[in-house]
Amino acid sequence: MYEIKDTTTPVIHTRRMKWHYAPQTHAWHEELDYRDQQFANELLDIVQQACSYFYADDADYVPMEIIQGFVPSDAEVRERIQRGHTGELQREAQRVRKKQYDIPSLPWDQQQALMSHINKLRSDWKYRKIGIYVPPELEEFALAAIEPDE
Repeated sequence: MYEIKDTTTPVIHTRRMKWHYAPQTHAWHEELDYRDQQFANELLDIVQQACSYFYADDADYVPMEIIQGFVPSDAEVRERIQRGHTGELQREAQRVRKKQYDIPSLPWDQQQALMSHINKLRSDWKYRKIGIYVPPELEEFALAAIEPDE
């Protein structure tokens, strides 16, 4: 479950994440409600901007700026980068059958900048996980898939 503000009003909604089976990975995982697609798109844009480090020409590459006040501790940056790399980013790369960029090999300042941008986005949307809802019919599958907040 998570909280998120509406895109057009200051109302904060509580939503259940939906469980989805990914045949590419043979695993269940949580996904956001369809009404929060704009949030998901903005999150994707941030990750794509960070990944441009790996494919943009030197003349076109623009490093991400760190957003002060939104940078987590060094330990949290490392943990979240690694968890995202082996979790959601890996699943998405497999799902769309595309190359997965090695986010942990980004320069340190770019890892910090990526996390600061994600934290700012979450703050702007008032997004936060507040618990996990597992439908009874998925309990045995879902317990293996539950990951901490990213």
